[in-house]
Amino acid sequence: MEKFFAEHHNIFYETVMASSSIDALTRQMLTSGVGAFRQNTVFLNIDGRSSTEVHEMTMEILKAKYGLILATRPHDINNTSNYTDIYWLSDEGGLTVLAGYIIAKTMKKKIRIITVAYTGNGDTVEESVFRTKKLCEKFRIDCEVVGMELSEKKKKPSAFSTAYWENITHKSAYDHAFTRFLLFSDMIREFSSSSCLVISTLFVPTDDMDAQIYCDILRLIANIPPAFCFVRGNGENVLSWKA
Repeated sequence: MEKFFAEHHNIFYETVMASSSIDALTRQMLTSGVGAFRQNTVFLNIDGRSSTEVHEMTMEILKAKYGLILATRPHDINNTSNYTDIYWLSDEGGLTVLAGYIIAKTMKKKIRIITVAYTGNGDTVEESVFRTKKLCEKFRIDCEVVGMELSEKKKKPSAFSTAYWENITHKSAYDHAFTRFLLFSDMIREFSSSSCLVISTLFVPTDDMDAQIYCDILRLIANIPPAFCFVRGNGENVLSWKA
């Protein structure tokens, strides 16, 4: 992904003197750009970074009201696929869709927007698909909308995701509090393993979730062959719509 954009765009670099990655990030957010041309979204490749570093950077960026894109395995784009899959999970201003739309159009790929109905909250696939189609029409996004059901009562995590979770967390059995994440991981692996790349709305960690568990969940969700991006907007609308 980095090589692709480097070959097709003019990219500007800034050097920041700092004592750590967190310090560098803070300095860059405070000093980069001029006036209205300041950046509003931070892109991070999380491969090779410690859980503490990823967690602290994520919290600092979200607290500063910046948009955030976390990428893993950015070089593993599957160019043989015709689809970019976007898992649009919450209203965070639309950055998830915008980032996916820009990447897909630049790479000349079709877009599939996957909307997930969490039946534990009383949602249905039909209602979720209807809402998403109306939003895509409003924002003039040409895509295929796919509805998926996530139900902890109807389905159990696969043996694959359970074993992977237990391996990365070094626990003999998974905590059922994380069932939703294991089911979401299964959903992505079953539907999107052959996609060009996958983009998903990034969930915000709870106050009591430590850095290691948070990053383990990200690794679980992104455990598929193609490149994966987690995206979180700052709540401000980034999509224009037709009247």
